[in-house]
Amino acid sequence: MEPVSRRGFIKTTTVAAAAAGAIAAMPAATAGASTEDARHLRATRAPDGAQLNETVVAHLRDLHHGKIAVFAGDREITITDKRLAALLFNATR
Repeated sequence: MEPVSRRGFIKTTTVAAAAAGAIAAMPAATAGASTEDARHLRATRAPDGAQLNETVVAHLRDLHHGKIAVFAGDREITITDKRLAALLFNATR
């Protein structure tokens, strides 16, 4: 495993936590959205007054298929979103 600098770790986890926080704040119904537009709209807006009360971490499992594991507290939520995967990946470059 390659050594990780403190700056790199903070940058990576901050971006991942922000993206994962937005996902975790969305209603569970997002995973079963009937249209791409409705899912995109929910994914780009946090509910009014939403706050994170726990640490949220995103683990990009498969970049090309867009598989992301989101850990919130003691829960693991697996989502598939190629656009978000690309955003997370590009944030680390």
